[in-house]
Amino acid sequence: MKNATSLIIYCFLMFLLMNNVKGQGKKKPPCPLGLSANGKCGHDGPKLCFSEMERKFNKDVVKTITHCKCWDDRRNNVDKHRCTCYLKHGFPCTNG
Repeated sequence: MKNATSLIIYCFLMFLLMNNVKGQGKKKPPCPLGLSANGKCGHDGPKLCFSEMERKFNKDVVKTITHCKCWDDRRNNVDKHRCTCYLKHGFPCTNG
């Protein structure tokens, strides 16, 4: 009886271990999507970038945005900002 109980506990622990490891597959990196526009990032650059992505891309793309970053840039005496938003998957990346 003691051996049967030990075997059942061993099988249960192996089951838990195997299911935990199976879910730890290689994660796909986020897909960057960028654009440039006039003006500075301001105090809330990521929201500005998200709004610009909403205007430029369709809703299916916008729904997959995880976060955005904004960088101020100055070229030819004109203030500009660069946006990079990261998508979970899909267009324009091909990582499905």
